[in-house]
Amino acid sequence: MLIAIRNENNDIIGLTGSVITRIQTEDCTHRNAEDFLLMEFDPSKSGRDLAPLFFNFDLKNIGRLSSFRPEDVDAIFTIGFMSNSTEYDPVFDEDYNQLGTTIVSRWSKLYLQQTEPGPWLPNLRIALEIHDNQRDATVKSSDYDPDGLSGAPVGFIYKDQSEQRHFGFAGIITHADKFGRFAVYPTELIIQIMLKYN
Repeated sequence: MLIAIRNENNDIIGLTGSVITRIQTEDCTHRNAEDFLLMEFDPSKSGRDLAPLFFNFDLKNIGRLSSFRPEDVDAIFTIGFMSNSTEYDPVFDEDYNQLGTTIVSRWSKLYLQQTEPGPWLPNLRIALEIHDNQRDATVKSSDYDPDGLSGAPVGFIYKDQSEQRHFGFAGIITHADKFGRFAVYPTELIIQIMLKYN
């Protein structure tokens, strides 16, 4: 498994994990946990300080969506790569022989809101949906397709008692549908997985 990261000098760096853990579970309600791949990076192996290349937060102490009233949450959002935003451009030489294909994935940002769970929601998930303010431009458009958003992180902005704003982590998308609904594996369960396997 290789992760490609672009650094501050616009150089592309390929990273491989020094320790890679694949999750396995017998509990069918946690079957999506098997999609998780835990990767640890040892900076001494690359000779580089890798920390600035990653978004860093304290997962154990970060705000969790279940801990806040809806009125204390200013925004819920996800950033991911929907399949229909990916372009495949063939590369040809002067004799029109194909040399390869350039793949360009464009990220999408969606604003979400909490909604009532229903029969569509798998067990142990948070129910979210496209925010009302973005629904017309997304769900009602003919080309909306959430395919590719599985695995995308869901963050949120919340306010504390002194009206200060903070970043929270709601979880990771496991399911999405064309009605604009999202099932999110919550932070609490992700922490349990990391404590068990890390």
